[in-house]
Amino acid sequence: MPTTNEFLSKLTRLSGFAIIALGLWLPAVPAQAAEMTIKGKSYHSKPESTWVQIGDDKGHGIGTYETFGLSILDDGQVGTFTNKGSFDWNKDAEHHRGYFVLTFPDGSTLTDHYQGNSWKEGEFTVWEGTGKVIAGTGRFENVKGDDSYQGRRYSNGMAIVDWEYNLVLPD
Repeated sequence: MPTTNEFLSKLTRLSGFAIIALGLWLPAVPAQAAEMTIKGKSYHSKPESTWVQIGDDKGHGIGTYETFGLSILDDGQVGTFTNKGSFDWNKDAEHHRGYFVLTFPDGSTLTDHYQGNSWKEGEFTVWEGTGKVIAGTGRFENVKGDDSYQGRRYSNGMAIVDWEYNLVLPD
């Protein structure tokens, strides 16, 4: 018959093997990344822009633009932004693409690459499109996500855009 020490030694070894076997048997559960939706409105300044007429039609041209302004989130946060892009305008419709960098007071940023379309609707130019978050800093470090937006530019050049980001924050 084994001594108490031999018995405890065997029990300890068996327990260790059992723990290892159990760890191998249990399915691995990946950590859940945090998801977040943020919504807001951006108030755009009149754009600084360039325009080059293509020549095939009086209303067809390409160009670049840059705006800046204030974004107010539905939860009350406020940030500033810069928005730079390019467009191809043909008669009363355009395709645009660009980069939108939203900066919060704590220094955190979200950088978005977007593309969309716009068209004339009465006295307004209406926009809509989608984008992908390509970078983030501070509390948005390593964030992934996408977004959608819709808005309108007024005859004085100012614009208001409603947007929604669907973000996945790293663990």
